[in-house]
Amino acid sequence: MHVLAPKPMHSRIPIFFNIDSSVGQNGNNSSPEDVMLVQFFIRVNAQRNTGNIDRNQLQRMLKVTVDGKCGPMTIDGIRAVQEVRKTRLAATVVDGRVSPSRGGYQYGAGVWTIVSLNSGFRSRYPEMWPRIQNHPNCPPLLKQAAERVL
Repeated sequence: MHVLAPKPMHSRIPIFFNIDSSVGQNGNNSSPEDVMLVQFFIRVNAQRNTGNIDRNQLQRMLKVTVDGKCGPMTIDGIRAVQEVRKTRLAATVVDGRVSPSRGGYQYGAGVWTIVSLNSGFRSRYPEMWPRIQNHPNCPPLLKQAAERVL
């Protein structure tokens, strides 16, 4: 896990937490910090649903456990996030995998899922952004990683 500040910068999210290796379906799933970051964002974004997530997708996201281990519920939660995103951005790939951003916000006409997850947290918890470690449900391992990279 690391922080990325793409150039040119987007004013809505000038920096974001990026993963070092892929998480999810056919992902590396080799870093508990990366897996936990994805799980944490899915779960806390769903907990503060702003009304744009349908009931089925919301329930799938809420089933994600923040434990640093990628299993079927995490993969399904990633798919639910991507499905929500696809309703607003047709170029979104729904594959149950979160790949690291390769230096920017977008791949072709799509937005990296990790950027969408960060953006969701920033809009739902503006009082904490980017200090995700201040969220009361941030697990100790993720808290340490966030403090280290900030």
